[in-house]
Amino acid sequence: MDNTSTAPSLLSAAPPVSPLLSIERVVKDYQTDGESVRALDEVTLQMESGEFVALVGRSGCGKSTLLHLAGAMDFPTSGHVRLDGVATDHLDEAQLTTLRREKVGFIFQSFQLLHTLSAIAAPAQPNNAASARNATSTTRRLAPRARRVPISARRRTTDTEMVL
Repeated sequence: MDNTSTAPSLLSAAPPVSPLLSIERVVKDYQTDGESVRALDEVTLQMESGEFVALVGRSGCGKSTLLHLAGAMDFPTSGHVRLDGVATDHLDEAQLTTLRREKVGFIFQSFQLLHTLSAIAAPAQPNNAASARNATSTTRRLAPRARRVPISARRRTTDTEMVL
């Protein structure tokens, strides 16, 4: 008598989970004054959801370039970038905008501030862009949080007026 079960394993029934970020054999070249400069050379990296990663290196080694590729703000000369299983090089501008808005958060070295918005309204912008109905609720949620940091008295101040 055969005791082999024909029922599928619960472990094998789950769909394969793709990495949150997959960078495969990425090369990035820039053209500067008629000269080709290689910023990234055959970089491969995978990051899982919840993983903490720090990019460390000397100035000019490609850290910012890698982050721009990872966030679909730029594209590799060759190789593949997948964000949450989606290949970024096949998306049109509207699809890229949606992907960035829903899956990526950036903190820029140069602040990229919206000079006409207050200290409360500026951080609410990504949610506001996702849906007009989010604008009021996001601002309401941020107001009490602003009281926890040293800007609470200046929460209506714009970035050009703010000095902490």
